[in-house]
Amino acid sequence: MRLIDTHCHLEMEEFYGDLGAVIERADKNGVEKIITVGCSVEESHKSLALAQKHESVYAAIGLHPGGLTKKIENILDDLEKIEELAKEEKVVAIGEIGLEYRGLESDDDSKQKQKEIFLRQLSMAERLKKPVMIHCRGAYEDLIKILAGYKNEGGIISGVVHCFSGRLSQAKKLLELGLHLSFTGIITYARDYDTVIKETLLEKILLETDAPYLSPVPYRGQRNEPAYILEIAKRIAEIKGVSFEEAAEKTTENAQSLFNI
Repeated sequence: MRLIDTHCHLEMEEFYGDLGAVIERADKNGVEKIITVGCSVEESHKSLALAQKHESVYAAIGLHPGGLTKKIENILDDLEKIEELAKEEKVVAIGEIGLEYRGLESDDDSKQKQKEIFLRQLSMAERLKKPVMIHCRGAYEDLIKILAGYKNEGGIISGVVHCFSGRLSQAKKLLELGLHLSFTGIITYARDYDTVIKETLLEKILLETDAPYLSPVPYRGQRNEPAYILEIAKRIAEIKGVSFEEAAEKTTENAQSLFNI
């Protein structure tokens, strides 16, 4: 059995005291590779440093849409720093990037800034031949519109919508654009995405913990960690009506192919 946690945040302070033990527990649970995700220049540096220190850890780096509070010229400076970091061998994706509309219902300027920076990071990923990890909250229709426009203009899209939380119709459009969908521990206690999972080919599904957040059953209320990806794989298998071994093996192959790890 092999598993890959395609999205977590080992660089966060929740792991400062016992990171070595966290990685060891993951290994004992069959988690052979972990992608830790930076959401700012500072976090991206930390993610890359962890990836360079631990053989089983890889990094994704980018500017999270929820953190774009600087002036645009400072954000563009940060993008240059991200692109330079992204050339390192253990950086396997640009992310997490995307759209975060919570609390911005009437703030069109902030939404427009997010769209611009998202497009710039899509272009960066294409230049560097790396997939993207997309964050989307309250913005799936705009996300689909942006991605479809980017592709129609000749852009190449490769990547995953992490912690997918949209509707089945939106999932289908994102899959048609060539993206993968990733699911977290939410699916172990909520049934909102069972139909999406049933209707999505196993070849397009990835597993993630989003640790330290979103702990699956039976660990709800505790800090999440990569070892718990096992529970998400079990639930995917149950929903899809396949063996645990098939779900684990196929999602691992998907991650290896997408992130070249």
